[in-house]
Amino acid sequence: MTPPRIRSLLRVASEDGKALERALRSGADALWLTAPDNSHAPAALRLRRRAAAPPIFVEIAPEDDAALRIAPALAWGAAGFLMARCAGSEDMRRLGARLAVAEAERGLPDGSTLIIAQVATRPAEVFDLGGFARTSPRLAALLFDPRPLTAALGAAPQEMSCNEALQAARGMTILAASSANVAAIDATWIDEASPDLLREGRLSSRRAGFSGFATACAEAVL
Repeated sequence: MTPPRIRSLLRVASEDGKALERALRSGADALWLTAPDNSHAPAALRLRRRAAAPPIFVEIAPEDDAALRIAPALAWGAAGFLMARCAGSEDMRRLGARLAVAEAERGLPDGSTLIIAQVATRPAEVFDLGGFARTSPRLAALLFDPRPLTAALGAAPQEMSCNEALQAARGMTILAASSANVAAIDATWIDEASPDLLREGRLSSRRAGFSGFATACAEAVL
């Protein structure tokens, strides 16, 4: 399956009906659906019934019960999963194997379910970024959010823009995505609501080399 071109990724909570409606009107290339359990299914099904609904990626973590998370999402037609805190290429391979089983059980084409991987969340993971080029054709994008790595390094949040280690990880994510021929998505400003700061952040991401921008603000999608 050819990955969608993701220039804008909008994070939305499935239990927030108004946010879901705004997401549909936002023009985002893809939606990142968060939910503490499988409560996303009814809302996601409503989204998928809309003719212009963008691809929807359901958040999943490596420690989640894959059987309970994957089957319901495939049942309503999720485009794929956003793997939070992906530790590296091995996590990708494990999720890919589980998806292959789920696709076979539902009669779906092998490899039709895509993965966006949140990467470089801990120092050791930065050194495995090159391995994503050899993982799976399911890979649609690498997503970089500096917050987990900032905490792991013991740095202050206000240091994110000047910490050399964080900037190195940011650049290596871009290089890894380019090597894997997938989108590099910047989630540095994911929780920002100020239109001016979001505009500045988007420009900064583009200048750095990111091809996509993640936000939780529907009004910030361009």
